[in-house]
Amino acid sequence: MLTACIFAFCAIAGSVMVGVGAIRVTWADVGDGPPWLLEFKYVSAGPHHSLGITTDGRLFAWGQNPLGQLGDGTQTQRLAPVHIMSGTTWSSVSAGYNHSLGIATDGRLFAWGGNSAGQLGDGTTTTRRTPVHVMSGTTFREVSAGVGISFGITVDGGLFAWGRNDFGQLGDGTTIERHSAVLIMSGTAWSSVSAGSRHSLGIATGGRLFAWGANNHFQLGDDTNTARHNPVHIMSGTTWSSVSAGEIHSLGIATDGRLFAWGGNNGGRLGDGTTTSRRIPVHIMSGTAFSSVSAGDEHSLGITTDGRLFAWGLNGRGQLGNGTTTNSPTPFHLMPESTFVHVSAGGASITRHISNGITAEGLLFAWGSNGNGQLGDGTTTERHVPTLIARPLTVQDLQNMIDQLRAQAQIDRDAIAALQKQLEDFMLEMQERLQGQGDRITELENRMSIVERDLEDLGEQIEDLQEAVKGINVIEATIYRMQGEIALSNRQGLIDMIEELEELLEDLQKEIYDLDFLVDPDLDEIRGKIEALEDALGNIDLDIETEELRTQLQTIVDDVLSDALPGTLTVLTNRITAVENEIEGLLYELEDIIAEILDSMSPTSTTPRTGLNNELILYLGVGVLAVGVVMMVVGTSLAVVSGRKKK
Repeated sequence: MLTACIFAFCAIAGSVMVGVGAIRVTWADVGDGPPWLLEFKYVSAGPHHSLGITTDGRLFAWGQNPLGQLGDGTQTQRLAPVHIMSGTTWSSVSAGYNHSLGIATDGRLFAWGGNSAGQLGDGTTTTRRTPVHVMSGTTFREVSAGVGISFGITVDGGLFAWGRNDFGQLGDGTTIERHSAVLIMSGTAWSSVSAGSRHSLGIATGGRLFAWGANNHFQLGDDTNTARHNPVHIMSGTTWSSVSAGEIHSLGIATDGRLFAWGGNNGGRLGDGTTTSRRIPVHIMSGTAFSSVSAGDEHSLGITTDGRLFAWGLNGRGQLGNGTTTNSPTPFHLMPESTFVHVSAGGASITRHISNGITAEGLLFAWGSNGNGQLGDGTTTERHVPTLIARPLTVQDLQNMIDQLRAQAQIDRDAIAALQKQLEDFMLEMQERLQGQGDRITELENRMSIVERDLEDLGEQIEDLQEAVKGINVIEATIYRMQGEIALSNRQGLIDMIEELEELLEDLQKEIYDLDFLVDPDLDEIRGKIEALEDALGNIDLDIETEELRTQLQTIVDDVLSDALPGTLTVLTNRITAVENEIEGLLYELEDIIAEILDSMSPTSTTPRTGLNNELILYLGVGVLAVGVVMMVVGTSLAVVSGRKKK
């Protein structure tokens, strides 16, 4: 809730900045960009945990952590992103089943988490709760982690593999588990690699696609179900730019942007509109060019060259992000209002239902299974639609600002002390002003209570008005049917209609008397007319000749249509308009109160505009949210009134 409050506040307050003399510090220096958001450029979703790199190279991790796969030195589950290895910047990262891999911007390879199959590559099977440097002296540029398996590509294109190898998924020609890195296809330079659950895919320079490992679901794409312990060339004559290995299926993008899929297809994870497994790559979404693709265990995600995000496959935990749990064997456009640059589908586990996507603005969205906090939204709530990943501002951010300023050699101690004093003075000033803000919020809350009561009263009035309008509509329909009986001289029909109209007029009279909140002379006159009509109908001699009966009824019908009904509708319509005006006036009054509170918060020219006291943000956020609720209620009431008025 506090995060929502901060959003509401900052949408009004604008950017945050402080300054001392020649020193100018923005919230980018605090450590997390704007105080409530992390701007990402890369993300990797594992089955139970996730890793992300921000636009300034910082590494964050969140989700399950029993084997230290988050790398924060603990085994504590994290529901929101935590910063890993402060002081190190990163270029690539990959979340496996229970371990993690990352490459620092200087090319050093790090590994951490579970290590039962030697997947960390440090020559042991010892679990590591913090990143350990692997293959010292070798510079890497790409990494991929699967189920107990790891790959790394060096800057000169060498492909190394280590970890589990029971299906030949390392590609070294054996099924021997490796606790240290082994070179794959010596003499071949590689541009990309992807570790799946039990099979692997890689692209050699020149765009050649290779596959190896388990093949029981045709996931290698070589038109067989034979496991391969060495890389085999797939689709000779086609060059590839991107590839992704899932649990039992594979995805790849050709250099011309065509998307291909092959392997197991239960749930429609291939996206060809069927659930039929494919032994060789099949073209998906002909006519659409893709730039990025990610294969989860049971679903798939892809980004087109113009930034559109598509999802398809199984959807039991909402991992497709369309608000349902219905499978989709064909790709559909997700979040059409956003442009995406990176995507990751979690996989390699029995709980593989997670998706992550990064927009062009660096905003990270996540959706799907969240039992271990792997979405990073601060909860363990399953999400069926994309959820923005954010964090609330903490008081520690202010201290972080000071700490980072101290690390800047060009800023001397006096300047830092001045900045710290300025921030302390500002916090004191905010605390002093908080009481006044609280009084204003109390005033707003009191006024909202009054508005609530007013809205409740208006709602009851509207219900009564609706019943009266409904009665008029029924009488009008009955009158028109009576005119038909009059024209036909149907005597029995006329007698039946007289009885029906008498009952309807009696009901309308009761409904109008229920409108005791209407003090209107015209309505009093209408009540009298309806009583007169009732008397007139009651005084008709049903034994008179049919023609005379027709004449008397026609006179009554003319009176009803020309006077009683239009007059009643006019009074009710005027009252509806008055209700709308009253509600509009209440809204303007609320806007004035809110504007006055916000104006009182505007800093002076000498006061740094941070406005970041948590209590102050909470007060204002709650107030803004409460006003939003009132506006929603009022909007609903107006819609109801408008609909009834049209009747």
